[in-house]
Formats: sequence, C-alpha cells, structure tokens
Amino acid sequence: MKKYIVAALLSVATFAGTELSAQNTTVVLHVQGSCEMCKKRIETAVDVKGVKAADYNLEKKELELTYNPQKVDLAFLKQEILNMGYDVDSLRAPEEAYKKLDHCCQYDRNHNHGSHD
Repeated sequence: MKKYIVAALLSVATFAGTELSAQNTTVVLHVQGSCEMCKKRIETAVDVKGVKAADYNLEKKELELTYNPQKVDLAFLKQEILNMGYDVDSLRAPEEAYKKLDHCCQYDRNHNHGSHD
C-alpha cells in the first residue's frame, strides 16, 4: 500500500513541476551594454518576482530572459531596463537615465535599433 501512495505522490509532484515549467516563457532581448558592470545592472534590473532566469551576453548584447507571464509583464521588464539607461530592442532609454550611467557604460546611442541579424 505504501508503494502505491509513494508512486501517486511522485506522479503528482512530477505533474506539478511540468505544469510550472510550462508557464514560463523564454525570450531574447537586444540590450545595449558595454562592460561587466552593465551586465550586472541589466540582470539586476529584471530580478523581480516572476523572473526565473536572466543572462546577459555582453558580446552579443542579448539578454536571455525566462519569466512567467502570469506573474510579470514583458513590457514592465523592458521598462525596468530602460529606466536603468539601457536601450532595449527598438526602445530608447530616457536620456536622463542614460546620462547617469558611468562613463564606461555609455554605449554608442547611434546604433541601428531595428537591425539585429
């Protein structure tokens, strides 16, 4: 009898884990950044409830973001990055936020927003 109960509990736990992972979405955002300090700030900007993982690739200027859209909105996450001073996809960060970045973090703002090939 105990074997059946344990098997049933394991089945429920496995199903629940699959259910939770099915709610997560992974996207890649193009975010301007120049140094390791930028990487840390960008990843910290999206360290909020509902975000499972955030990994910024400095060379590619890409943020791979895994989040639960039922808990946090992608537009909100983009705005958090913009508020830190970093352009996201075709969105430009507010000039005031950009100017607050350390000198080493101030990237070329003349980059082509729409072209990410």
